Amino acid sequence: MIAKLVLAFIFAALPFQYCVGAQPTVSLNDVEEIEQVVALPAGAHPVSDYSRYYDNEMIGGRVFIRGVFVLEGPSRAGRHLSESAMPPTDGGCWVVTIFFDLKNRRVAGVYCNGLG
Repeated sequence: MIAKLVLAFIFAALPFQYCVGAQPTVSLNDVEEIEQVVALPAGAHPVSDYSRYYDNEMIGGRVFIRGVFVLEGPSRAGRHLSESAMPPTDGGCWVVTIFFDLKNRRVAGVYCNGLG
């Protein structure tokens, strides 16, 4: 009986595993496009001054790339394509957040994070 319940649970959970994994990963091409088209807010530094962290985020059933740009000094400046590396999200224009709509291929939002 327990073995049947375990099998039923495994087969019931399989579709959810594939749904969660269906979200596209951030590609280098996506990141290059974002960095070419984004206009940072007044008070922000040039894109190249920032450590740039990217990951995917689902909002309203749509996939966005979230970029968090952080002034961490020249040794960390560059691209980081890992959600686990995401930095804190406050700090005025020392931290800038960007949302890029993957379907429409456009920047959907960009703002300085304010003070925490």
